[in-house]
Amino acid sequence: MNISDGLLFFYVIPTIVIGFILYVAIKEFNEYKRNNAADVELTPAKIVSKRTELLGDGDAGMTMDYYITFQHDHGKRMEFKVNGLTYGQLIETDKGLLKFKRKRFLQFNRH
Repeated sequence: MNISDGLLFFYVIPTIVIGFILYVAIKEFNEYKRNNAADVELTPAKIVSKRTELLGDGDAGMTMDYYITFQHDHGKRMEFKVNGLTYGQLIETDKGLLKFKRKRFLQFNRH
């Protein structure tokens, strides 16, 4: 192992990894700020699909994420991550009033 290998291993690779972590953190923070700054929107919608996503492995633990896809009256579809209680209370084909802020689900009231 020569000096250039050591520089690569101890300086360049950690710098790239730290840079990537900072990039993701800043991107997520900006998304959070945009969602908070957005106006609350209310629109008639219908639930067109539900899905779950299992994350993790058996050794480190598992988590379940829940998603519901809504279709607005004018045809646009939006998928939101919801909590397990909301997921369990709603079924496909439910119609009602969808309340959201940009990409953040707030509430769905069935008619």
